[in-house]
Amino acid sequence: MSAAIALAQEGCRVTLIEKRAVLGGRAGSHLDATTGECVDNCQHVLMPCCTNLLDFYRRIGAREKIRFYPEIPFIESEGRVSFLRSCFLPAPLHCTPSFLRLPFLSLRDKWRISLGLVSLLFWREKGIENGSALDWLRARRQSQRSIEDFWQPVLVSALNEGVDKASIRYAAKVFLDAFLSHPRGWWLGIPSVPLSVLYGASLVSTLENHQGQVLLQREVRELAVRNGQIVSAALSQGENVRADAFVLALPWQAAPAVMPEEIRTLTMGASLEKLDPSPITGVHLWFDRVVTNLAFAALPGKQVHWFFNKTRTFDGSSSAASYLQLVTSAARGWMRLTKSQILEIALRELQEVLPEARDARVLKSLVLKEPLATFSPSSENERFRPGPETTMRNLFLAGDWIQTGWPATMEGAVRGGYLAAQAVLRAQGLSRKILVPDLAPSGFMRFLRRPEPPTHQSAIRSGSQFTLP
Repeated sequence: MSAAIALAQEGCRVTLIEKRAVLGGRAGSHLDATTGECVDNCQHVLMPCCTNLLDFYRRIGAREKIRFYPEIPFIESEGRVSFLRSCFLPAPLHCTPSFLRLPFLSLRDKWRISLGLVSLLFWREKGIENGSALDWLRARRQSQRSIEDFWQPVLVSALNEGVDKASIRYAAKVFLDAFLSHPRGWWLGIPSVPLSVLYGASLVSTLENHQGQVLLQREVRELAVRNGQIVSAALSQGENVRADAFVLALPWQAAPAVMPEEIRTLTMGASLEKLDPSPITGVHLWFDRVVTNLAFAALPGKQVHWFFNKTRTFDGSSSAASYLQLVTSAARGWMRLTKSQILEIALRELQEVLPEARDARVLKSLVLKEPLATFSPSSENERFRPGPETTMRNLFLAGDWIQTGWPATMEGAVRGGYLAAQAVLRAQGLSRKILVPDLAPSGFMRFLRRPEPPTHQSAIRSGSQFTLP
Protein backbone atom coordinates (compact mmCIF):
# COMPACT_ATOMS: atom_id res chain seq x y z
CA MET A 1 0.00 0.00 0.00
CA SER A 2 2.76 2.44 0.86
CA ALA A 3 4.58 1.71 -2.41
CA ALA A 4 1.36 2.25 -4.36
CA ILE A 5 0.57 5.58 -2.71
CA ALA A 6 4.13 6.88 -2.95
CA LEU A 7 4.44 6.11 -6.66
CA ALA A 8 0.94 7.31 -7.48
CA GLN A 9 1.76 10.65 -5.90
CA GLU A 10 4.87 10.78 -8.09
CA GLY A 11 2.69 10.58 -11.19
CA CYS A 12 2.70 6.82 -11.83
CA ARG A 13 -0.45 5.01 -12.94
CA VAL A 14 -0.86 2.38 -10.24
CA THR A 15 -2.95 -0.80 -10.07
CA LEU A 16 -3.17 -2.22 -6.55
CA ILE A 17 -4.25 -5.87 -6.41
CA GLU A 18 -5.66 -7.24 -3.13
CA LYS A 19 -6.66 -10.85 -2.49
CA ARG A 20 -9.22 -9.99 0.19
CA ALA A 21 -12.42 -7.97 0.05
CA VAL A 22 -10.82 -5.14 2.07
CA LEU A 23 -7.39 -3.57 2.12
CA GLY A 24 -4.89 -4.05 4.91
CA GLY A 25 -3.75 -7.66 4.59
CA ARG A 26 -2.74 -8.88 8.03
CA ALA A 27 -3.69 -5.44 9.36
CA GLY A 28 -7.37 -5.97 8.65
CA SER A 29 -10.68 -6.38 10.45
CA HIS A 30 -14.08 -7.99 10.04
CA LEU A 31 -17.59 -7.21 11.24
CA ASP A 32 -18.82 -9.40 14.08
CA ALA A 33 -22.47 -10.16 13.38
CA THR A 34 -23.36 -10.81 17.04
CA THR A 35 -21.96 -7.64 18.58
CA GLY A 36 -21.97 -5.32 15.59
CA GLU A 37 -18.32 -4.48 16.33
CA CYS A 38 -15.50 -4.37 13.82
CA VAL A 39 -12.93 -6.87 15.11
CA ASP A 40 -9.29 -6.18 14.22
CA ASN A 41 -7.14 -9.18 13.34
CA CYS A 42 -4.40 -7.71 15.52
CA GLN A 43 -3.94 -4.68 17.74
CA HIS A 44 -2.24 -1.82 15.94
CA VAL A 45 0.13 0.33 18.01
CA LEU A 46 2.72 2.84 16.86
CA MET A 47 4.96 5.52 18.32
CA PRO A 48 6.09 8.97 17.11
CA CYS A 49 9.45 7.40 16.24
CA CYS A 50 7.56 5.55 13.45
CA THR A 51 8.11 8.51 11.15
CA ASN A 52 7.46 6.78 7.83
CA LEU A 53 4.25 5.15 9.05
CA LEU A 54 3.00 8.57 10.17
CA ASP A 55 4.01 9.96 6.77
CA PHE A 56 1.96 7.22 5.10
CA TYR A 57 -1.07 8.08 7.24
CA ARG A 58 -0.62 11.72 6.26
CA ARG A 59 -0.48 10.79 2.57
CA ILE A 60 -3.82 8.91 2.73
CA GLY A 61 -5.54 11.42 5.01
CA ALA A 62 -5.72 9.08 8.02
CA ARG A 63 -3.33 10.84 10.39
CA GLU A 64 -6.17 12.28 12.50
CA LYS A 65 -7.45 8.74 13.12
CA ILE A 66 -4.40 8.01 15.33
CA ARG A 67 -4.72 9.09 18.97
CA PHE A 68 -1.53 9.34 21.02
CA TYR A 69 -1.42 8.62 24.76
CA PRO A 70 1.35 10.32 26.81
CA GLU A 71 1.58 7.65 29.50
CA ILE A 72 1.70 3.86 29.76
CA PRO A 73 -0.27 2.25 32.61
CA PHE A 74 1.17 -0.88 34.23
CA ILE A 75 -1.45 -2.83 36.14
CA GLU A 76 -0.76 -5.52 38.73
CA SER A 77 -2.86 -7.87 40.84
CA GLU A 78 -5.84 -6.31 42.60
CA GLY A 79 -5.81 -3.45 40.13
CA ARG A 80 -2.78 -1.53 41.40
CA VAL A 81 -1.85 0.88 38.60
CA SER A 82 1.39 2.79 38.02
CA PHE A 83 2.30 5.01 35.10
CA LEU A 84 5.36 5.61 32.96
CA ARG A 85 5.28 9.23 31.77
CA SER A 86 7.62 12.00 30.71
CA CYS A 87 8.50 15.05 32.79
CA PHE A 88 10.37 18.34 32.30
CA LEU A 89 13.80 16.69 32.32
CA PRO A 90 15.62 16.53 28.95
CA ALA A 91 16.13 13.26 27.07
CA PRO A 92 17.24 10.68 28.07
CA LEU A 93 16.18 11.57 31.63
CA HIS A 94 12.54 12.41 30.85
CA CYS A 95 11.04 9.17 32.23
CA THR A 96 13.37 8.84 35.23
CA PRO A 97 10.99 10.02 38.02
CA SER A 98 8.08 7.83 36.90
CA PHE A 99 10.40 4.87 36.28
CA LEU A 100 11.77 5.13 39.82
CA ARG A 101 8.21 5.04 41.18
CA LEU A 102 7.23 1.79 39.43
CA PRO A 103 6.24 -0.44 42.36
CA PHE A 104 6.76 -3.83 40.71
CA LEU A 105 10.53 -3.28 40.42
CA SER A 106 12.88 -3.38 43.43
CA LEU A 107 15.42 -0.62 44.05
CA ARG A 108 18.22 -3.04 43.21
CA ASP A 109 16.60 -3.95 39.90
CA LYS A 110 15.94 -0.29 39.07
CA TRP A 111 19.63 0.39 39.62
CA ARG A 112 20.64 -2.52 37.37
CA ILE A 113 18.18 -1.49 34.69
CA SER A 114 19.48 2.07 34.84
CA LEU A 115 23.03 0.84 34.30
CA GLY A 116 21.83 -1.21 31.35
CA LEU A 117 20.10 1.82 29.82
CA VAL A 118 23.23 3.94 30.31
CA SER A 119 25.20 1.24 28.50
CA LEU A 120 22.75 1.52 25.60
CA LEU A 121 23.33 5.26 25.38
CA PHE A 122 26.86 4.60 24.19
CA TRP A 123 25.87 1.73 21.94
CA ARG A 124 27.17 1.79 18.39
CA GLU A 125 25.93 -0.71 15.86
CA LYS A 126 29.39 -1.52 14.50
CA GLY A 127 30.64 -2.39 17.95
CA ILE A 128 27.65 -4.30 19.29
CA GLU A 129 28.06 -7.96 20.11
CA ASN A 130 26.34 -10.58 18.01
CA GLY A 131 23.72 -12.66 19.72
CA SER A 132 20.42 -12.27 21.48
CA ALA A 133 19.13 -9.57 23.77
CA LEU A 134 19.23 -12.11 26.61
CA ASP A 135 22.97 -12.65 26.08
CA TRP A 136 23.50 -8.90 26.31
CA LEU A 137 21.30 -8.54 29.41
CA ARG A 138 23.05 -11.35 31.26
CA ALA A 139 26.44 -9.88 30.38
CA ARG A 140 25.26 -6.71 32.12
CA ARG A 141 24.14 -8.59 35.22
CA GLN A 142 20.43 -7.97 34.84
CA SER A 143 18.46 -10.06 37.33
CA GLN A 144 15.90 -12.61 36.23
CA ARG A 145 13.19 -10.51 37.87
CA SER A 146 14.19 -7.35 35.99
CA ILE A 147 14.29 -9.30 32.73
CA GLU A 148 10.85 -10.79 33.31
CA ASP A 149 9.15 -7.63 34.60
CA PHE A 150 10.85 -4.89 32.56
CA TRP A 151 13.04 -5.86 29.60
CA GLN A 152 10.93 -8.77 28.38
CA PRO A 153 7.51 -7.01 28.48
CA VAL A 154 8.84 -4.01 26.55
CA LEU A 155 10.77 -5.99 23.97
CA VAL A 156 8.33 -8.82 23.36
CA SER A 157 5.58 -6.29 22.62
CA ALA A 158 7.74 -4.16 20.33
CA LEU A 159 9.50 -7.01 18.49
CA ASN A 160 7.02 -9.90 18.81
CA GLU A 161 9.86 -12.00 20.11
CA GLY A 162 11.31 -13.04 23.44
CA VAL A 163 14.65 -11.73 24.65
CA ASP A 164 16.16 -15.19 24.19
CA LYS A 165 15.70 -14.97 20.41
CA ALA A 166 15.50 -11.26 19.58
CA SER A 167 18.64 -9.67 18.16
CA ILE A 168 20.36 -7.23 20.49
CA ARG A 169 20.53 -4.85 17.53
CA TYR A 170 16.75 -4.50 17.41
CA ALA A 171 16.36 -4.60 21.17
CA ALA A 172 18.74 -1.64 21.42
CA LYS A 173 16.83 0.14 18.66
CA VAL A 174 13.57 -0.10 20.62
CA PHE A 175 15.00 1.67 23.65
CA LEU A 176 17.18 4.15 21.78
CA ASP A 177 14.70 5.26 19.11
CA ALA A 178 11.55 5.12 21.21
CA PHE A 179 12.22 5.51 24.92
CA LEU A 180 15.51 7.41 25.26
CA SER A 181 15.96 9.77 22.32
CA HIS A 182 12.89 11.99 22.68
CA PRO A 183 10.35 12.70 25.48
CA ARG A 184 7.48 11.89 23.10
CA GLY A 185 9.17 9.20 21.04
CA TRP A 186 7.58 6.40 23.09
CA TRP A 187 3.99 7.69 23.34
CA LEU A 188 1.57 5.01 22.18
CA GLY A 189 -0.49 5.80 19.11
CA ILE A 190 -3.67 3.76 18.81
CA PRO A 191 -6.12 3.92 15.89
CA SER A 192 -9.48 5.38 16.86
CA VAL A 193 -11.16 3.38 14.08
CA PRO A 194 -11.02 -0.27 12.99
CA LEU A 195 -8.14 -1.20 10.70
CA SER A 196 -10.48 -1.78 7.75
CA VAL A 197 -11.56 1.85 8.08
CA LEU A 198 -8.02 3.12 8.64
CA TYR A 199 -6.80 1.50 5.42
CA GLY A 200 -10.08 1.49 3.54
CA ALA A 201 -11.88 4.29 1.76
CA SER A 202 -9.25 6.96 2.43
CA LEU A 203 -6.51 4.92 0.75
CA VAL A 204 -8.72 3.96 -2.20
CA SER A 205 -9.85 7.54 -2.76
CA THR A 206 -6.26 8.82 -2.51
CA LEU A 207 -5.14 6.29 -5.09
CA GLU A 208 -8.07 7.00 -7.41
CA ASN A 209 -7.48 10.75 -7.13
CA HIS A 210 -4.04 10.07 -8.63
CA GLN A 211 -5.48 8.01 -11.56
CA GLY A 212 -4.82 4.69 -9.83
CA GLN A 213 -7.15 1.77 -9.28
CA VAL A 214 -7.74 -0.96 -6.69
CA LEU A 215 -8.76 -4.49 -7.68
CA LEU A 216 -10.19 -6.35 -4.68
CA GLN A 217 -10.75 -10.10 -4.35
CA ARG A 218 -8.11 -10.79 -6.97
CA GLU A 219 -5.13 -13.09 -6.56
CA VAL A 220 -2.01 -13.13 -8.70
CA ARG A 221 -1.66 -16.63 -10.10
CA GLU A 222 1.40 -16.20 -12.28
CA LEU A 223 3.89 -13.61 -13.46
CA ALA A 224 4.69 -14.01 -17.15
CA VAL A 225 8.35 -13.60 -18.10
CA ARG A 226 9.74 -12.57 -21.47
CA ASN A 227 13.29 -11.53 -22.31
CA GLY A 228 14.33 -11.43 -18.68
CA GLN A 229 11.52 -9.23 -17.38
CA ILE A 230 7.91 -9.46 -16.23
CA VAL A 231 5.38 -8.57 -18.91
CA SER A 232 2.07 -9.35 -17.21
CA ALA A 233 0.35 -10.74 -14.13
CA ALA A 234 -2.35 -13.38 -14.55
CA LEU A 235 -5.11 -12.91 -11.97
CA SER A 236 -7.49 -15.40 -10.38
CA GLN A 237 -10.53 -14.07 -12.24
CA GLY A 238 -8.94 -14.39 -15.66
CA GLU A 239 -7.58 -10.88 -16.15
CA ASN A 240 -4.05 -10.22 -17.34
CA VAL A 241 -2.54 -7.00 -16.03
CA ARG A 242 0.30 -5.54 -18.05
CA ALA A 243 2.70 -2.99 -16.56
CA ASP A 244 6.14 -1.46 -16.87
CA ALA A 245 7.13 -2.52 -13.35
CA PHE A 246 5.78 -4.95 -10.76
CA VAL A 247 6.07 -4.84 -6.97
CA LEU A 248 5.52 -8.12 -5.13
CA ALA A 249 4.06 -7.17 -1.75
CA LEU A 250 2.92 -10.54 -0.42
CA PRO A 251 3.89 -11.89 3.02
CA TRP A 252 7.31 -13.53 3.01
CA GLN A 253 5.91 -17.07 3.28
CA ALA A 254 3.63 -16.57 0.25
CA ALA A 255 5.99 -14.61 -1.99
CA PRO A 256 8.09 -17.54 -3.35
CA ALA A 257 4.99 -19.23 -4.81
CA VAL A 258 4.34 -16.22 -7.04
CA MET A 259 7.96 -15.53 -7.98
CA PRO A 260 9.01 -16.60 -11.46
CA GLU A 261 10.96 -19.84 -11.50
CA GLU A 262 14.09 -17.99 -12.56
CA ILE A 263 14.10 -16.22 -9.19
CA ARG A 264 12.44 -18.83 -7.00
CA THR A 265 15.08 -21.45 -7.77
CA LEU A 266 17.87 -19.07 -6.83
CA THR A 267 18.92 -18.23 -3.30
CA MET A 268 16.14 -15.67 -2.77
CA GLY A 269 13.29 -18.15 -2.63
CA ALA A 270 15.32 -20.57 -0.50
CA SER A 271 16.30 -17.78 1.91
CA LEU A 272 12.72 -16.66 2.46
CA GLU A 273 11.72 -20.21 3.34
CA LYS A 274 14.31 -20.13 6.16
CA LEU A 275 12.77 -17.12 7.89
CA ASP A 276 11.51 -18.29 11.29
CA PRO A 277 7.99 -17.02 12.14
CA SER A 278 6.77 -15.67 15.46
CA PRO A 279 3.06 -15.89 16.39
CA ILE A 280 0.61 -13.50 18.06
CA THR A 281 -2.63 -14.39 19.82
CA GLY A 282 -5.50 -11.99 20.34
CA VAL A 283 -8.37 -12.61 22.74
CA HIS A 284 -11.53 -10.51 22.35
CA LEU A 285 -13.93 -10.23 25.28
CA TRP A 286 -17.29 -8.48 25.51
CA PHE A 287 -18.58 -7.89 29.07
CA ASP A 288 -22.02 -6.92 30.29
CA ARG A 289 -20.63 -4.00 32.31
CA VAL A 290 -17.71 -1.60 32.53
CA VAL A 291 -14.67 -3.45 33.89
CA THR A 292 -12.07 -0.67 33.53
CA ASN A 293 -11.81 2.98 32.63
CA LEU A 294 -8.26 2.58 31.32
CA ALA A 295 -7.85 2.81 27.54
CA PHE A 296 -5.10 0.18 27.69
CA ALA A 297 -2.54 -1.25 30.10
CA ALA A 298 0.55 -3.44 30.22
CA LEU A 299 0.41 -6.50 32.48
CA PRO A 300 3.94 -7.22 33.81
CA GLY A 301 4.57 -10.83 34.78
CA LYS A 302 1.50 -12.18 32.96
CA GLN A 303 1.05 -14.38 29.93
CA VAL A 304 -1.28 -11.72 28.59
CA HIS A 305 0.98 -8.78 27.81
CA TRP A 306 -1.55 -6.00 27.16
CA PHE A 307 -5.24 -5.26 27.11
CA PHE A 308 -6.84 -2.59 24.96
CA ASN A 309 -10.23 -1.16 25.85
CA LYS A 310 -11.88 -0.82 22.44
CA THR A 311 -14.91 0.82 24.04
CA ARG A 312 -12.59 3.69 25.01
CA THR A 313 -10.18 3.78 22.06
CA PHE A 314 -12.71 3.42 19.22
CA ASP A 315 -14.68 6.49 18.19
CA GLY A 316 -18.37 5.70 18.11
CA SER A 317 -18.04 2.20 19.52
CA SER A 318 -21.40 0.40 19.55
CA SER A 319 -20.54 -1.55 22.70
CA ALA A 320 -22.68 -0.43 25.65
CA ALA A 321 -20.39 -1.97 28.26
CA SER A 322 -16.80 -3.18 27.75
CA TYR A 323 -15.09 -4.64 24.72
CA LEU A 324 -11.46 -5.56 25.47
CA GLN A 325 -8.80 -7.02 23.21
CA LEU A 326 -6.01 -8.92 24.97
CA VAL A 327 -2.68 -9.46 23.24
CA THR A 328 0.04 -12.04 23.75
CA SER A 329 3.07 -11.64 21.50
CA ALA A 330 5.62 -14.33 20.65
CA ALA A 331 2.87 -16.76 21.67
CA ARG A 332 4.53 -20.01 20.63
CA GLY A 333 3.37 -21.84 23.74
CA TRP A 334 -0.22 -20.86 23.04
CA MET A 335 -0.19 -22.37 19.55
CA ARG A 336 -0.42 -25.81 21.18
CA LEU A 337 -3.39 -24.84 23.35
CA THR A 338 -7.03 -25.03 22.41
CA LYS A 339 -8.97 -21.80 22.14
CA SER A 340 -10.92 -22.68 25.27
CA GLN A 341 -7.66 -23.18 27.19
CA ILE A 342 -6.37 -19.81 25.96
CA LEU A 343 -9.63 -18.15 26.94
CA GLU A 344 -9.44 -19.64 30.42
CA ILE A 345 -5.89 -18.31 30.98
CA ALA A 346 -6.69 -14.89 29.54
CA LEU A 347 -9.85 -14.42 31.57
CA ARG A 348 -8.18 -15.57 34.79
CA GLU A 349 -5.27 -13.16 34.36
CA LEU A 350 -7.59 -10.30 33.45
CA GLN A 351 -9.67 -10.92 36.58
CA GLU A 352 -6.50 -10.90 38.69
CA VAL A 353 -5.72 -7.33 37.61
CA LEU A 354 -9.26 -6.02 37.12
CA PRO A 355 -11.43 -6.81 40.17
CA GLU A 356 -14.47 -5.40 38.33
CA ALA A 357 -14.17 -8.21 35.77
CA ARG A 358 -14.71 -10.93 38.40
CA ASP A 359 -18.43 -10.32 38.68
CA ALA A 360 -18.94 -9.32 35.07
CA ARG A 361 -20.56 -11.70 32.63
CA VAL A 362 -18.77 -12.48 29.37
CA LEU A 363 -21.32 -11.90 26.62
CA LYS A 364 -19.06 -13.10 23.83
CA SER A 365 -15.47 -14.17 23.35
CA LEU A 366 -13.23 -14.71 20.37
CA VAL A 367 -9.70 -16.12 20.15
CA LEU A 368 -7.60 -15.34 17.08
CA LYS A 369 -4.33 -17.19 16.58
CA GLU A 370 -1.81 -15.81 14.09
CA PRO A 371 0.94 -18.44 13.81
CA LEU A 372 2.71 -16.53 11.01
CA ALA A 373 2.14 -13.03 12.35
CA THR A 374 5.71 -11.80 11.75
CA PHE A 375 9.15 -13.19 11.16
CA SER A 376 11.39 -13.44 14.20
CA PRO A 377 13.85 -10.49 14.51
CA SER A 378 16.76 -12.79 15.33
CA SER A 379 20.34 -12.35 14.21
CA GLU A 380 20.02 -15.56 12.19
CA ASN A 381 16.97 -14.34 10.27
CA GLU A 382 18.54 -11.02 9.37
CA ARG A 383 20.84 -12.55 6.77
CA PHE A 384 17.89 -14.08 4.90
CA ARG A 385 16.12 -10.75 4.25
CA PRO A 386 16.47 -9.62 0.61
CA GLY A 387 16.64 -6.08 -0.71
CA PRO A 388 13.88 -4.54 -2.83
CA GLU A 389 15.58 -5.32 -6.15
CA THR A 390 15.57 -8.74 -7.81
CA THR A 391 17.57 -10.20 -10.68
CA MET A 392 14.72 -9.16 -13.00
CA ARG A 393 15.01 -5.49 -13.83
CA ASN A 394 11.30 -4.68 -13.46
CA LEU A 395 10.35 -6.90 -10.51
CA PHE A 396 10.68 -5.46 -7.02
CA LEU A 397 9.89 -6.63 -3.50
CA ALA A 398 8.08 -4.81 -0.70
CA GLY A 399 7.09 -5.69 2.84
CA ASP A 400 8.30 -5.69 6.41
CA TRP A 401 10.50 -8.70 5.56
CA ILE A 402 12.90 -7.02 3.14
CA GLN A 403 15.98 -5.20 4.41
CA THR A 404 14.50 -2.09 6.00
CA GLY A 405 16.72 -1.65 9.06
CA TRP A 406 13.60 -2.30 11.18
CA PRO A 407 12.01 -5.46 12.57
CA ALA A 408 8.62 -6.72 11.38
CA THR A 409 6.46 -3.75 12.34
CA MET A 410 4.09 -1.47 10.44
CA GLU A 411 6.91 1.09 10.32
CA GLY A 412 9.06 -1.62 8.75
CA ALA A 413 6.28 -2.46 6.29
CA VAL A 414 5.92 1.16 5.17
CA ARG A 415 9.69 1.52 4.85
CA GLY A 416 9.69 -1.66 2.76
CA GLY A 417 7.07 -0.15 0.47
CA TYR A 418 8.93 3.12 0.21
CA LEU A 419 12.17 1.28 -0.56
CA ALA A 420 10.43 -0.70 -3.29
CA ALA A 421 9.01 2.51 -4.75
CA GLN A 422 12.46 4.03 -4.53
CA ALA A 423 13.91 1.08 -6.46
CA VAL A 424 11.25 1.43 -9.16
CA LEU A 425 12.01 5.12 -9.43
CA ARG A 426 15.76 4.62 -9.39
CA ALA A 427 15.48 2.23 -12.33
CA GLN A 428 14.15 5.18 -14.34
CA GLY A 429 17.02 7.46 -13.39
CA LEU A 430 15.04 10.32 -11.85
CA SER A 431 15.31 11.52 -8.25
CA ARG A 432 12.67 12.27 -5.62
CA LYS A 433 12.63 11.90 -1.81
CA ILE A 434 10.25 9.33 -0.33
CA LEU A 435 11.68 8.02 2.94
CA VAL A 436 11.51 10.60 5.70
CA PRO A 437 14.17 11.06 8.41
CA ASP A 438 14.04 9.43 11.82
CA LEU A 439 12.68 11.37 14.76
CA ALA A 440 15.44 13.81 15.69
CA PRO A 441 16.99 13.22 19.14
CA SER A 442 16.37 15.94 21.70
CA GLY A 443 17.94 17.08 24.96
CA PHE A 444 21.28 15.49 25.77
CA MET A 445 20.62 12.82 23.15
CA ARG A 446 21.45 15.35 20.46
CA PHE A 447 25.06 15.00 21.49
CA LEU A 448 25.00 11.22 21.89
CA ARG A 449 23.14 10.19 18.74
CA ARG A 450 22.75 11.36 15.19
CA PRO A 451 19.55 10.62 13.30
CA GLU A 452 19.95 8.32 10.35
CA PRO A 453 19.68 10.20 7.04
CA PRO A 454 16.92 9.06 4.70
CA THR A 455 18.03 6.60 2.05
CA HIS A 456 18.81 8.05 -1.39
CA GLN A 457 15.64 8.51 -3.43
CA SER A 458 14.83 8.19 -7.11
CA ALA A 459 11.82 8.96 -9.28
CA ILE A 460 9.94 7.78 -12.36
CA ARG A 461 8.52 9.74 -15.26
CA SER A 462 4.82 10.56 -15.17
CA GLY A 463 2.56 8.10 -16.94
CA SER A 464 4.47 4.90 -16.21
CA GLN A 465 2.57 2.04 -14.61
CA PHE A 466 3.34 -0.60 -12.05
CA THR A 467 1.36 -3.32 -10.30
CA LEU A 468 1.25 -4.45 -6.69
CA PRO A 469 0.22 -8.10 -6.39
